[in-house]
Amino acid sequence: MERVISDEEKIRRAIEISQRRNQNYYINDTARVNLNNKKDYKLFKRMILQIIICLLIYLIFYLVSTTNYVFSDQIIKTTNFILNYDINLEKIYKDCQQFLTTMLNNSENKVINDNFNQMQENNNLSESNIVEDNKKDEKKEEVNTKEVEKQKTQMEQDAETVKTICKFQKPLSGTITSGFGEREVTSKVMSADHKGIDIATKIGTSIKSAMEGTVSVASKNNDYGNFIKIINKDVMTVYAHCEKLKVKEGDKVKMGDTIATVGSTGNSTGPHLHFEIRLSDRYINPELIIKFR
Repeated sequence: MERVISDEEKIRRAIEISQRRNQNYYINDTARVNLNNKKDYKLFKRMILQIIICLLIYLIFYLVSTTNYVFSDQIIKTTNFILNYDINLEKIYKDCQQFLTTMLNNSENKVINDNFNQMQENNNLSESNIVEDNKKDEKKEEVNTKEVEKQKTQMEQDAETVKTICKFQKPLSGTITSGFGEREVTSKVMSADHKGIDIATKIGTSIKSAMEGTVSVASKNNDYGNFIKIINKDVMTVYAHCEKLKVKEGDKVKMGDTIATVGSTGNSTGPHLHFEIRLSDRYINPELIIKFR
């Protein structure tokens, strides 16, 4: 059975057919116009090209007919020389290679020489810097040594000098009852400025020579009682308040020899040894030289 189409559907289809026809007409007309324009452009280019070719042909013909320069003898000879010249490509390659090798070697040698010179300069600079630093260190050490010496007292300097002259040992073992220097006076026989140290022990204990030397004094007086002086160059040791003296003036003694016994003679508060060390008549604290405690 055939489908029944309404009037509205017929109208719609008629409109679509009309629109399609109008659209196809517009496209064909546009294509035709564009195609004609393209053909016209190609024709114009072809005409221009033909004109240029004609001009070139005419120019060449004119030159050939008016001059003989192009085919002159000089041009022909030059052309033949160039064509007949034997070019040794292998030789040219070797020459170029040798040239490049020489250039590279020169550049490498220059770099090596520059590096070597730079290393030498750096070494010289480092050596000079080391020398300067050593000089500075030596100067600093000298300054520091001088400063330390300035800070040391005369007695400390004398003690170091004495140690370089003689070797020492304790004259005897006992109790230190009075040290070197100022002290509190508790008796009329005591001095406020003590020039040595007092070592207390029982009467009769042997006293040893603290150093090697010569007995310069072996005598008795009111302050020291029985006492001995032993000298070695500019160094002197004194042993006071002794009970008995075992040496006499002029005797040579060694360090550790028995020279006396402990007593309480002279201005003494009890049995003990009064011991002194002097350098050129300057008193030194014995504890700066000998370890007693």
